[in-house]
Amino acid sequence: MRDLERPAGCDGNIPPSHPQANACKMRLGKETPDLYTSGSQGRSGIPLNVDAIIRKGLVFMKFSRTLQAGMIVGLLAFGLCSHAAVEPPATNSVVPTAAVTNQPVKHVATNQVPIPAAHEAVPVEPVPLAVGEELGWMDRLPAGVEEGDEWWRNRVEIGTRITTYTLTDKSRPDNNHFLGSINRLKEDQDYTPTKVFANVWPLKWVGAGISYEKISAVTWTEEPGETSYSDGTFVAKGPILSLLAAYPNGTRFTPFAEAGMMLISGSFDSNPAWSQGDYQDMKVTGTKDGTVLGLGCAIQLGKRVEMDLIYRQIKAALVVDHVLNGSVRASDREFPLDSTWMGAGIKYRF
Repeated sequence: MRDLERPAGCDGNIPPSHPQANACKMRLGKETPDLYTSGSQGRSGIPLNVDAIIRKGLVFMKFSRTLQAGMIVGLLAFGLCSHAAVEPPATNSVVPTAAVTNQPVKHVATNQVPIPAAHEAVPVEPVPLAVGEELGWMDRLPAGVEEGDEWWRNRVEIGTRITTYTLTDKSRPDNNHFLGSINRLKEDQDYTPTKVFANVWPLKWVGAGISYEKISAVTWTEEPGETSYSDGTFVAKGPILSLLAAYPNGTRFTPFAEAGMMLISGSFDSNPAWSQGDYQDMKVTGTKDGTVLGLGCAIQLGKRVEMDLIYRQIKAALVVDHVLNGSVRASDREFPLDSTWMGAGIKYRF
């Protein structure tokens, strides 16, 4: 590195009036020492070592770069920490704008459904199931049928039942036989589903019905130490005319009650071993009572199909004469056929 030329008189203070004052100021500056010439002196007259100055400058530059890098890393770390402290934790709830900015939320008209806050309960409107109106359980009129339509719409029922019964008076002591030696009566059940019935409901809670029943009582003579035998079977059968009262409601179950009368037709089927041809017989000369009381429940199975459950009490009796070899041996003897009934069936409502 070559030495810079210094104008004469530039080593000390140069008066402003000196002819070389401007030249010295332009080249080196008024108070700048010569750093490029080994062994040169500054204003204080102390010799300067250029190599030492360069090394110190390099060390200072490295320190400056390290300091700058550290400051940059520190600023980045401070920024990340500040962002993490300000940002709320991530949740599934929607935070309204006013909660962050303290400004009122602007309501913008859109087609989107607003999302309720996490703590707000969403009201659910219950949907009523008009089952009674649809199937006719409430007012016994199905959907689409209005008052004033054909009178028989949803008012006529036809069905059939299976029934079983128990005689309430079926044994007598020795001094009070039913007739002659007959001291026992036994039920002769008929489980065929042929007990047809029909009901008509002019009003939803009042109706009328007709059904059919048959009561069979087998006569028996049972004595200790002797062989039991039967004279034959008494039969009381006929239609039952009833008044009905129902309680329609909003469920599948419609309770009802009945009160009626059985139009009894009586007969006697003799046992050939006992009758011995025309030697003896039982002649039915009359009937008594025939009162019918019952309770039941109709269970809706479909729009027009119902199950029918019923409990009945029937009071009935047959008046008979015992004929022996053409002559009446005993007359106007009463055979009671009082019984309790239970039945189940199916019916269709038109």
